[in-house]
Amino acid sequence: MFLDRRSNPPLPRAHHRLGQRPKSEEYSECDNGGPGPLGSADGSLMNGRFVMAALMLVAAACVSNDGAESSTLPPPSTTLVAVEQTPSTRPGFVPSTSAAPADDPAVRWGFTAFPATLDDEGIGDAFTFVATEGNLIAHHFDDGIPYGITRGDGIPAELDTELSARRAFDDANPHLAVYVATAITNQTRDGIPTEWRGAAPPAGLSSFSDPEVRNGVLAWVALLAETFEPRWLNVAVEIDMYSVSRPDDFHNLASLYREMYATIKGRYPDMMVFASFQMELGDRTRVAELADALDLIGISTYPYIDGGGIPPDDFIDDLTTLGLPMAIAETGYPAADMPTIRGPREFTPMDQVEYVEWLGRRAQDPGLEFVVWFLPSDITEVIESTRGEVAERARLFEFLGLREADGATRPALDVWRTLASP
Repeated sequence: MFLDRRSNPPLPRAHHRLGQRPKSEEYSECDNGGPGPLGSADGSLMNGRFVMAALMLVAAACVSNDGAESSTLPPPSTTLVAVEQTPSTRPGFVPSTSAAPADDPAVRWGFTAFPATLDDEGIGDAFTFVATEGNLIAHHFDDGIPYGITRGDGIPAELDTELSARRAFDDANPHLAVYVATAITNQTRDGIPTEWRGAAPPAGLSSFSDPEVRNGVLAWVALLAETFEPRWLNVAVEIDMYSVSRPDDFHNLASLYREMYATIKGRYPDMMVFASFQMELGDRTRVAELADALDLIGISTYPYIDGGGIPPDDFIDDLTTLGLPMAIAETGYPAADMPTIRGPREFTPMDQVEYVEWLGRRAQDPGLEFVVWFLPSDITEVIESTRGEVAERARLFEFLGLREADGATRPALDVWRTLASP
């Protein structure tokens, strides 16, 4: 997701352990501000640039009302979820160095573990949901990068704990295939990455031509590959949005992406390495430009965000001409009335059902390797824990959950379950 998340999400700071290892939360992102007022006098959102600072706002789970930062780790009271599966529903996680087993699902369906509430119960519930309602977990990083790795400062202790926690969750849930994604731009997709969980990049850096930026990004991506050895590694979330906001510097980002691709593939030849592209607000012509360095086309789509509805069935068919596998790297659709960048729109639970059915059809034709629904539950309470413009922008994503904020399931979840367990 793209939005303005300048510090990491705020999940309560608590440490979990599995033996000597901390347990895992999944996702995190947050925002403490953004580019200007949310909307115009008629109530419509100004333009796509706002959404960049809104779609990420989901990250606004980031800072509590007292301004205190919190970690992304599950609370100590939460036990690591390990769901028993039957042989037919537990194909097993295949490390990047192995071929998929014969009984591996044709399509994987999964979530990030973004919680509906920022307390221990909410975080534990999010991980339980991920482990029970799909067969894939998405670890999504959009909090800047630890530039200190290349300066000899090592990995920040909190980040080290978080990475170990996430990996521990994966180890305890081998039925979940692992997908890791990281943004290498800032959260509004118009600049280089900030310091990890920082408000700005290191002083003096502003372009992907800067050696310190390139080396920092390369080190970060290599760390993720080594830590998780995921089946799928998205090393440049919504890369094409940078070509819209910074066309002057996109060629430097593109060359860095190719360098990352070659480096990771050299070490992990069977890992699926790729970038994702934003369908509503990005420039999908960039897919063809980078096709020679893509193992898969990652699609980020929130089709309601620009005022549209359920996409036509041929929405992504133009991408099939490149001859590459495809996946929905992140998505969501509302089940209740919400704002869009074109103004307020009415949505119902049956609209969400129709969209999940659309995903099911696209999974078969033209075919998808996996589908990630970004927000398992509505984020009303998360929004209410934020302030001002951050909270207002987050309303763009409030009712995307397959569950309501109180945990009540929506009809679309039944459709999802049918797709995830055919």
